[in-house]
Amino acid sequence: FGGTERVLEVHLLSGSGDWYGQAVNAELVAFLRPDQRFASETELVAAIERDVKTAQQRLGLTPLPPDSLVG
Repeated sequence: FGGTERVLEVHLLSGSGDWYGQAVNAELVAFLRPDQRFASETELVAAIERDVKTAQQRLGLTPLPPDSLVG
């Protein structure tokens, strides 16, 4: 947050398990949106849900059930 280091945030659209700290390969397919600050957790969750829907559309994936998007 607020640093100068470039980072990439990856959101897994399916699967399960604890991936924190694990090495993964990711392919950048499309840029969804620039960094932004949110006034509340609710706004952040809504933005993530929109990002997931956008990614699913761009990748031609079947949308996930709403209760699996955040959790």
